[in-house]
Amino acid sequence: MRRFILESLCTITFLFIILSAELPAQENNYWNIQYGTRSTLLGGAVIGSVSDLSATFYNPGAIALFPDVKFILSAQVYQLDNYKIIDGAAEGKDLDYSSIVPSPNFVAFDLGFDFLGDDRLAFSILTRQNSNLEFSARVIDSLEVIQSSPGKESFAGGINSEKKFNDVWGGITYSTKLSKIVGLGFTGYISYRSHKASSLNILQALLSNGDIASYSNISNYRYSNCRALAKVGLV
Repeated sequence: MRRFILESLCTITFLFIILSAELPAQENNYWNIQYGTRSTLLGGAVIGSVSDLSATFYNPGAIALFPDVKFILSAQVYQLDNYKIIDGAAEGKDLDYSSIVPSPNFVAFDLGFDFLGDDRLAFSILTRQNSNLEFSARVIDSLEVIQSSPGKESFAGGINSEKKFNDVWGGITYSTKLSKIVGLGFTGYISYRSHKASSLNILQALLSNGDIASYSNISNYRYSNCRALAKVGLV
């Protein structure tokens, strides 16, 4: 049984290497979220030194080398997000947004089947990306915005933009010892991603001859998708 699992793991790993040869850069290779105590303290620099079940994400090959792994649950803490777009509304008018939100969660546990022997099988679920942004601005002033109209116009305008994004991964990790100090592991993930966005732009100007020029743009969209991805680790 163990030989069959190991051979299957090597075959799947080889196929992923071949299929990923032409892949472009991916946003998931840039880590701004950490899982587990050690990775949080070290800013995610724990590829070879992770010592708990967060290795299901960082390096699944390490799990088989741990003497005892049972369960890990990330603590619920809060983080401050601050965004600023220079000249986002107009020249000299920046867009700012700040929020205090719960940090993403991570849960993992060892499945502990006896027939695996020294090999390890673990389940994990994590929030890979999570963001909630909202920008708005309003201007009421006397400005020269229409060149064909002499003098300044009475101008009123406003913009509003909202974006919500969430990406959750859940998967199974298999890890085996190649020797006392070398481990090989594979994590297969199913990812569910959802994205919603809306924007509203309304501009109005009263010309000197009494005419009104206006512009409005309203757009919104939402999408979700489900995908499969994998991580292979060797320690």
